Formats: sequence, structure tokens, C-alpha cells
Amino acid sequence: MKRILLIILFCIPLSLSAMPNDTNLSLSGFGTFSAAKTDTHIPVIQNREITEDLCFDCDSTVGAQLVWQPNAFFKSGVQVVKRPEDHFSDPEIERAYVEVMWQNSKLTAGRLRVPLFMHSESYFVSSGYPWLRLPAEVYSHTLGITYYTGASYTWNGSIGDSVYYTISPYFSLPREKTVNMYRRNFTFKADGSVGLTTDFYFLDHQLHAAWLNTNAEQSDFGPPSRFNLQLFTLGTSLNFDRLRVDAEVILSDEFHANWYTSLAYNIEKWTPYITYGQGRRTNQSNSYLVGTRYDVTPNINLNLEWQYFHGPDHVITSQFAVPQNPAKPFVTSVNLFSLGLTFTF
Repeated sequence: MKRILLIILFCIPLSLSAMPNDTNLSLSGFGTFSAAKTDTHIPVIQNREITEDLCFDCDSTVGAQLVWQPNAFFKSGVQVVKRPEDHFSDPEIERAYVEVMWQNSKLTAGRLRVPLFMHSESYFVSSGYPWLRLPAEVYSHTLGITYYTGASYTWNGSIGDSVYYTISPYFSLPREKTVNMYRRNFTFKADGSVGLTTDFYFLDHQLHAAWLNTNAEQSDFGPPSRFNLQLFTLGTSLNFDRLRVDAEVILSDEFHANWYTSLAYNIEKWTPYITYGQGRRTNQSNSYLVGTRYDVTPNINLNLEWQYFHGPDHVITSQFAVPQNPAKPFVTSVNLFSLGLTFTF
């Protein structure tokens, strides 16, 4: 079914081109391809597993979204994505929703993006942020869960003439997912979840805050463990003419105390950037990223990056995607080199 949907989405431009310009259907798409390698045999970054062997498929992402909006009050859409961990023949349905809008509110139901982060809406769209990949300390530690099935209500408002905000409570239905982490399969079962996100926009700046609460059960080779999971995230994006500052943090009682901060400076078609990230609690790491983005066209971008990861002498450390053998000397640091191409249409 997913394979058929992907074929349909990519064939639709042919039929849209024959329709009148006032059609209610719109199609958009995106993609990321890269050449990446490290200086160690131990794979780095979950769901990508980049090693010292030059990899041309570790970041491969292709997606398409079809939206139907017949009037100002109703909209529906579907998005299919071949994520980095997927085969091209087996993409994932990331979104499938209906939306009703009125005045300054909207109600959305279906398969929706988990709205925890600043870049949740553009999670797989590398053209939507300065870097080739989203910072691993924050974005690679949600068990690969990027969507939920449920509903959200969004209310838009303003404070004076310069501050605009959105408040969006949401709930999700129970979900069970098998996750492969550190070369082991974990079964993650979550009860119905509730959450709240808020965004404030002022001048060219944005402040994002989110909360999610669920009761969950995790099992692998031992007895299941049940726990309450509360996630808190806070992020900001500040724009000062050519300078952009991004920062985010994710917190939970037992698993997360992770954050990053990034500076990007635009010089015509070039945007050099630097990023520092830090992870604590479940997996401890520090990372340093230096890169630049070149806009070939408004819809085609190139990224060149060097990233350094470092962690303590542990079996599971830094952003390594597999445990290390305690009988051998630990590898605690790795250099990652990447050249990426991203596009939208």
C-alpha cells in the first residue's frame, strides 16, 4: 500500500499539469542525498550508521505531500517519506489527515507529526534548516517516533501588534512500535498520550515550548518495564539580519538532558554555520559541527560539513549506533565528513 501511494504521489505532477491553474490540489516534495564517511569502523548516528566506508545512501530521504483544499474551511493531505532507515521500496506514510478551519482556530485529525521540536514540521526536509542533518543530541533520541494517530486543536492569537502565538493541545491513541537501537529490537508500547505546544512569533524570532505525557512499556530480551514518560522541550530561533541563532533542549526525568546551540551567517548564496551539542543521562556526548550551505537555486542546496563526536569510556557512548566490546579498547571520538545535496519542489 505504501509503495502504491509513493508511485501515485510522484506521478501526480503529470496529471496536475493538465488541470486548470485554479485546481484545489497541490503537490510538494523534497529529497536529501549525501556522501558521508567517518574515521572509525563503529557506526555513528542512529538510523544512519555511517562508518569509515564511504556511504552514498546513509542520508537518502525522498518525500512527497499531496494537499487538497477545496475551500477556506477544509483541508486534507497525505505525505509519504522514504526515511534514511527505509528502503526505497518500503516508504512510510508520515501524514494522512483532515483539517477543519474557522476564524482563528483549526481542528486536525489523523496521522500527524509529533510537534515536540522547532523543526518537527520539516523533520525530513533538510532544506528547511541550515544543517544537512538535525542535531543528533536532540532529534535522534525519540526512538524514531515522528508521528502519532490522534487529533490536535490549534488556536491563534496576538499580543498587541507585534507578538503572535499559537496554542495547540493534542492527544494520541495507544501505539506499539518495534524499534531497533544498538542492534537490538525493543518493543515500545505507549498508552494514549496528551501534549501541549506553544509558539510565539515576534519580529523575525520564534520561541517554541512543548510538553508530552504518556505511560509506556518497553521490553527487549528481559521482562517488560513500565514507566511514566514526560518530555519537555524548549527551542528558539532568533534572526538578526544575516545572523541566525538556533537552540533547543529536551528534558525528561530519566532519559534526557540534551541540548544544542547553533550560529549561522548568511553571505549571499553561502551560509556558514557552527553548532555545539551536548547529551547527558542515557547517553553522554559532546559534538562540534562546522559547515557551510550553498544555495545553487532557491530549491537546490549543497552542504559541506565536518563534525566531531566525543563521549566517555562506556559501552554505549556518544552518538555511536552500536555498543562497543568491553574486552577491547573503547573508541570515544569520531570525525564525520559529509557532502550533501537537498532539494524541494
